Amino acid sequence: MSTMNNPKFEAAITRIEELFMDGIPIAVSTSSGKDSSVLMDITLHAALRAKSKGIFPRILATNSDTGVENPEISMHVLKDSQRLLKFADKHGLDLDFQIARPNLNDEWAVGIFSGRCLPSFPTTNSDCTTDLKIKPMKRLRKKMLNDVAGKSGKEVVTLVGTRYSESVARGKKMEKRKETHLSPMRNKDGDLVFAAIADFETDDVWEWIGYVRSGLIESYSDFEDLTRIYADSGASGCAVISDSITESLKSQRGNSCTARSGCITCLRVGKTDKSLENMIQSDREKYGYMVNANRLRNFMFKTQWDYSRRNWVGRTLTDDGCLKIRPDTYSPEMCLDLLRYALTIDAEEQEAAYAAGLSLPRFQLISFEGLIAIDALWSLQGMHRPFQAIVEYKDIFENGVRYPVPDIDYVKRTPMPKTKYFKVEGDAYSQGVFDGLRMIEMEFFDPSHCMGVRTLKNGKVVMDVETESSFDVDFEGAVLAIDFEYDRMMDIRSDTTLSRGYTRGYKWWVSMGVVSLSPQQLSLHDAILRRTVVKEGLGLVGPGIDVEELLSRSFYPEKIDSKTAEIINVIPMQLDMFEAA
Repeated sequence: MSTMNNPKFEAAITRIEELFMDGIPIAVSTSSGKDSSVLMDITLHAALRAKSKGIFPRILATNSDTGVENPEISMHVLKDSQRLLKFADKHGLDLDFQIARPNLNDEWAVGIFSGRCLPSFPTTNSDCTTDLKIKPMKRLRKKMLNDVAGKSGKEVVTLVGTRYSESVARGKKMEKRKETHLSPMRNKDGDLVFAAIADFETDDVWEWIGYVRSGLIESYSDFEDLTRIYADSGASGCAVISDSITESLKSQRGNSCTARSGCITCLRVGKTDKSLENMIQSDREKYGYMVNANRLRNFMFKTQWDYSRRNWVGRTLTDDGCLKIRPDTYSPEMCLDLLRYALTIDAEEQEAAYAAGLSLPRFQLISFEGLIAIDALWSLQGMHRPFQAIVEYKDIFENGVRYPVPDIDYVKRTPMPKTKYFKVEGDAYSQGVFDGLRMIEMEFFDPSHCMGVRTLKNGKVVMDVETESSFDVDFEGAVLAIDFEYDRMMDIRSDTTLSRGYTRGYKWWVSMGVVSLSPQQLSLHDAILRRTVVKEGLGLVGPGIDVEELLSRSFYPEKIDSKTAEIINVIPMQLDMFEAA
């Protein structure tokens, strides 16, 4: 295989070949972007050279799927992985390709629509990267690397496609980590990592791709899809020009998140996702299916500073039994709006894909398991009446109801209101024997269907629910439950009042074995359920909370001493509401 006259190509291949010759397994983190694709190609060249010398190299390839990737990237990654495996099979290479995906509780829609967290805006954190990419990749890498290391007796070296010239910010981070293209180094987690093309300029990367497309270098891919995506996302007929513009912008702003290779819902890129919009404008017929998802992204960006769309009632309590009153995550109303918009987009994409003769939709914002998780978490936190998300799902997917994303004006940034405090009288967590993770009706009136109880270390008695390594939903169980128990679910829903019953939906999902928890979550969710019951008694659950009235009954601790606040700002709880039935 010719690598032409670029000395960097030959040097990179040789350094990786030396690792293979030492019997070291190689892992390649690939996104199917230009840098990681060239790195993968170079690794394959090195592996074939080592194989020709009697060595049988082991290659692990990993990719991260956030679940809300730009659909064109997702489809490209899928085809790229198939090409990669076909190439390895053709040449007799031992190659394993696996994709890392976030846990259910970390899925984009579950985290945001459940009200657990806000999206990652340019002015806030990048927790989305941690939840959707870093954590899943760490789990997958740990499993794969441990398996391979155990069999080979050699520590795995992971190749990454980072380059010093990619951006100013990236270069500074690499310098801080003392990364070099000459040899592997240990990262902060103690893993051996090798930036084998760290010295490549962007021109070097495109040069390799150009040789491949000209047939001068044998490759696992023809890079046609890759160059098309780069060209269309950069509003230029030339992928190299489009990419150079993007690289220049990244160097100016130091932004590590690019829409071109990121999520279709990404807000970190700023006011608009220019790369995605360039794709849509370049070929409306080909990329127009992403328009509504982009509208949802823009709607969320425009409402970042709209505090009327936030939940003002704190989820946790201070040590002295106060709720914080301030704009926090999205309000129940906003979460419901976002769910409706996203389900509408998914339903319309399903219809469009079917009309186009496709076997599957090109993207899905909310997984079915995610829908059940959102419904359960709404009930757990008292955000909506039981099974609200299921009602919305049936309305949209079965009854044809539609909720288009509204086109609104951008809400200008204003200072965050100062935190006030609301004093909860008495025990901040209900001590009612059946107010936690228990279902009295099943225990007393339907024992044949009761899963039994267990006693926690803190002495609380809870249902003996299904436990897994993490919060999860049984897909088949959820489908069966909705098909055969829907009327019963609606009976539970209709019995719910503002002052009682919001948590029954969560308990029902858990009691049916549809929702499973980690062992560590049992006491936590029991405590949350008890706290939600207290909030029910205070009228602080569900949509429609009068924020102005709540603020008028709350206090600033530096202006009003806690004893006075306890007297004038407490809404007395109706204790008879919390007595066991």
